[in-house]
Amino acid sequence: LRQAGQIDNAKKLLEEMESKGLKPDGFTHSIVIECLSESGSLETACKLVLDSIREHDKINKVLYTTLIHNLGKVGAVDMAYHFMQETTALGHKPDITTFNNLIHTMGKWGNIDAAVKTVSLMEEFDLSPDEVTYNSLINGFSRVGLMDSAFQMFEQMIQSGMVPDTYTYNILINMLCKHGDVEAAIGQFTKMTSEGCKPNLVTYNELIAGFASIGNWAMALKLCKEMESAGFAADFFTYTPLILCLGKEGKLDAALKLFRQMLQRSLKPSFHTCNQLVDFLTRVDRVKEAHAVFEDLKALGYRPTLSMYRFLINANKRMGRLEEIDDLNREIKSMGLSF
Repeated sequence: LRQAGQIDNAKKLLEEMESKGLKPDGFTHSIVIECLSESGSLETACKLVLDSIREHDKINKVLYTTLIHNLGKVGAVDMAYHFMQETTALGHKPDITTFNNLIHTMGKWGNIDAAVKTVSLMEEFDLSPDEVTYNSLINGFSRVGLMDSAFQMFEQMIQSGMVPDTYTYNILINMLCKHGDVEAAIGQFTKMTSEGCKPNLVTYNELIAGFASIGNWAMALKLCKEMESAGFAADFFTYTPLILCLGKEGKLDAALKLFRQMLQRSLKPSFHTCNQLVDFLTRVDRVKEAHAVFEDLKALGYRPTLSMYRFLINANKRMGRLEEIDDLNREIKSMGLSF
């Protein structure tokens, strides 16, 4: 009923269950809370959880977490505050984990102002921000592109006596790379390593993707080698930007080598990666290699598009490969496609 959007009917079904003496479990209640949240009935959802606390004299963690998540999702600071006041009055004071879940969700959904306001409420419950709180705020500012605010929060974190960890630096590096400031990202990388904070696979992948996005394939490959020397194996998120960057910059032998290496390591390239490789190869009439990637794409379970067939047909025409063109046209027809 929830998936079908019949929220009122779902609520009625819950009432019918209770009238027949059937007690809904935490999972059932959590679905109802999701329904109420989706329909904008968050006050009713809060009441449902509070009634559950009054009835059982304890917090159902499933219900509580579900509600906090949904309050954070819509940035309902005041309602969350009043709800926590109510639970405190019932003997169940919110802890730092509750606040961090709320702040993290608000930041994740772009409600950064609500997240900052929520932090200011922590003191009323005798709580102070911890590393998780600061990381959530830094990440929240990063997501909405407020770089200065993210760095201000980073400095505030340090001034509060907390030590940024790898996750913290990864947020900053990701943010800087997305804004094309790869030099500043490398600066953060150097800073973290000098302070004894070890980079992980995510750190390297962010930097590789950052340099690849601006066409600096040499630095991207250098970082990849450095990453592997540090004991990390390249994964999907390492190979994809490298292959696309090398292909775009005309380094097709290197791109193909990495593509083959990816397959040998049982890593599945994306459809976009395969499609772009076929495009890059056909543009310079490397038709046999383009056909090989095309076959790999089909073996991986992807369905070729008309544009991909067009790449191959046009390249084969330039090379005078009429038999291959006929084969491709027959394949297009068998798939029910047409130009």
